[in-house]
Amino acid sequence: MNTYYKYNICKLLNRSFFRFTLTTILNFIISFFPYIFLIYVGVDYLIAYFISFILLLISSTLFHIKFSFLSIFTIKKIMIYSIYYTLYFCMGCLVIWYSIEFISFNPYYASLLNIILLPAHYFLSKKII
Repeated sequence: MNTYYKYNICKLLNRSFFRFTLTTILNFIISFFPYIFLIYVGVDYLIAYFISFILLLISSTLFHIKFSFLSIFTIKKIMIYSIYYTLYFCMGCLVIWYSIEFISFNPYYASLLNIILLPAHYFLSKKII
């Protein structure tokens, strides 16, 4: 790889939005597949979402503080971020519940609709961390 490409890759990795996007994709994988599996084995979609949220809370806190925003772990940051993420979870529950109950969206894919919350999630996460 020549120096020009290495420079551009390093420059791209130094941007918090790009790092946030990478960690969001990884967090999606960590939380979506357990959600799908739990629904497949017969768990209610809100319980499945709650369990996948716990996995997401742990991974998201670690990845966003350390990698996305290159910050230091402090108890205060973890607590504030956890409270914020719980509110984010509630908004996600509302989106999922509404899409399944009123729009008749497939429960397997309803959590994908939470993508509408991502822009606000990025800016609020950046402000908190």
